[in-house]
Amino acid sequence: MTEGYFNIAYEIHLSNEEQVILKIAPLKEVRVMTYEKISIDQMWLCLDRDKTVFEEVSESKLVHWDCWDGNIFIHSGKVTGIIDWERSIWGDPLMEVGFRTYADNICFQKGYGIRSLTENQERRALWYDIYLMLLLHWSTNIENMKRWTTIITQHKC
Repeated sequence: MTEGYFNIAYEIHLSNEEQVILKIAPLKEVRVMTYEKISIDQMWLCLDRDKTVFEEVSESKLVHWDCWDGNIFIHSGKVTGIIDWERSIWGDPLMEVGFRTYADNICFQKGYGIRSLTENQERRALWYDIYLMLLLHWSTNIENMKRWTTIITQHKC
């Protein structure tokens, strides 16, 4: 089993009361997120190196940022509702969940008129993944959330 975002483990209780763990991993050709530790200084250097890939974003668009099947209501083949807008922003459409680097959602990309991502788009999508994972970490860890909220509220605009 590879390390990654899409590895899943289920605890199963068999009819004979035996407990087993079923682990599911993606096919070898499926890209998965791996975990590497780098220093914040190294991350800033990488972001500085890649800053030019953001320059081609010339127009902000509404990004839901959590657009997946469970958040879209469809009735009789038509979209009747979209929920969970709490993370929506005006930004680069590549921030949307269908452009994540750990999942190749061809249908989603096709809906945006994109057949494949350019090298710069792939780099931006990777940075958006990093940003999203940091936000998820901060928002699910109460101590980090308190620290983050304190920093934001003390910042004078």
